Amino acid sequence: MAKKPTTSARTPDFGKAGRLTIRTNATGATINTSAGEFMHCELRVVGTQALFSFACRHRHLRSGTDFQPGHAFVWDHLNHAGDLDAPSDAYSLVLSFLQAIKYTFVMEHRNGAGAVLKRLKDIDYESTSSEDVFRDSLIIFTV
Repeated sequence: MAKKPTTSARTPDFGKAGRLTIRTNATGATINTSAGEFMHCELRVVGTQALFSFACRHRHLRSGTDFQPGHAFVWDHLNHAGDLDAPSDAYSLVLSFLQAIKYTFVMEHRNGAGAVLKRLKDIDYESTSSEDVFRDSLIIFTV
C-alpha cells in the first residue's frame, strides 16, 4: 500500500492568513526632541486601498483618509508643535487587509537635519484574508 503524502500547513503569523517579514522591529526608542530629533514613517501598500490607523495612546494621528489616494504614505512625527503628548508614549499601527494584501512599514529615528540615526521598524505585513487585522506597537521616550 502506498504511503499518503503528508501536507504540513504553516500556521499563520497572525489572523487567518497573515505573514510577517521582519527586518527590524524595535520595541522602544528614546528621541531627543529638544535637539530636533523626530520619527519618520513610510507605509507602502499593495492592493486597492490602504485601511490603516497610526495613533498614540492619547489620540489618533494618521490614517489612510488623511492622505491623497495612492500606495505610499509618508509622515513625520515629533517635529511639530503639538506633536508631543507625554514624555513616554505608546504608538500603534493598525492595518486592515480588507482591500490590501501587503503593507511595508518603515519607521526611522532621524536627527534635526533629517539624517537617519536608527531604523526602528522595517516590516512587511501580508495577508490574503480580508478578515485579518494586525496591530504593531512601539514605546517612544522623549527628552
